[in-house]
Amino acid sequence: MDELAAGIHRWTAPHPEWRPRTEEVESYALVAGEALLLVDPLVPPEDDVRRDALVAQLELLAAAAARVELLITVPYHTRSAEALYERFAAQRPTRLWGHALVRKRLRPETPLEVVPMGSAGTAAPIAGGAAEAYTIGRPRRSEHPMYIPELRAVVFGDAVVGAESGLRFWTLSSGTGADWYRDVFAPSFRELAERPLEHVLVTHGPPVIGDGQRQLALCLAAPPVQMY
Repeated sequence: MDELAAGIHRWTAPHPEWRPRTEEVESYALVAGEALLLVDPLVPPEDDVRRDALVAQLELLAAAAARVELLITVPYHTRSAEALYERFAAQRPTRLWGHALVRKRLRPETPLEVVPMGSAGTAAPIAGGAAEAYTIGRPRRSEHPMYIPELRAVVFGDAVVGAESGLRFWTLSSGTGADWYRDVFAPSFRELAERPLEHVLVTHGPPVIGDGQRQLALCLAAPPVQMY
């Protein structure tokens, strides 16, 4: 686990579905006041030599927190959130937040705090005010970028990625043109892009530390990229 900036910790693990032998995805542990926010957490598999050390580091961060909030940006990223919920819930107040579709990826007995959906571009305070979950897209997506006011940081799941050319929208379809992303999709990010923003954290590719406001503004005007 690396500390990228004060309160912002990152680790990587093999993608559980796509090219697990060659691609690693990012997860984040964010310290915001008395809360530990674990965003899209993915613990390495049991045969990975990094696993035990990572879990020990997460335990130390949790021990220093009054509560643990597990934030899932997009249902596909539920990953290790349920297992970590079970680990920490017995020790301190712990909640798991995500879109309603996350429920399909959890056992019936695991509680889910459903992130409220608003109109495109609006945010809902969650995790006791430690985070704000944005609704994006037209039509609205099941992904919620998570803005952390205390850290002046935002975490994206799949909508924005770190590419060779900088932050970019990720398109899953070659049939969706750059004009649609600029004229239809990007406007639902405008309110978020105007928040105090230093760090843009992504689960695919390198994050932006210290230049987040400018780099996200460039992303809104740039054509999308295909990651696969």
